[in-house]
Amino acid sequence: QVNFKLFHPTQTVLLFVIRDRSKTPKEKLEQVLREDMEKLWESIQKPEKHKNSQLQEFFDIKFVTLPSYEEKEEEFRAETTLLRRKFSDPEEPSSLVPRRASVPIDALSLSAEKIW
Repeated sequence: QVNFKLFHPTQTVLLFVIRDRSKTPKEKLEQVLREDMEKLWESIQKPEKHKNSQLQEFFDIKFVTLPSYEEKEEEFRAETTLLRRKFSDPEEPSSLVPRRASVPIDALSLSAEKIW
């Protein structure tokens, strides 16, 4: 329940970076990871008001696969450079830079309390 104080339905991004891409299709890996995340979600105790909440209400789950560094170093470096841009360039089409929501001054203390 303590962890729920950190999360509220604002779609926090959970990014899974899968290294050493293999012949297993990315879609299959995503499916398995999503199923595991759903099981974890169902197993945690939730406050009454979130008892029936779905994982997708709190988290936007994304996946990225990368080639093997040892086998395809140049390709790995190129793709990690693109991934890095998602974290630093808000103009990037698939940017992961959080959009800053404005907080009214009368809610500032509550907002700061949730952060800490």
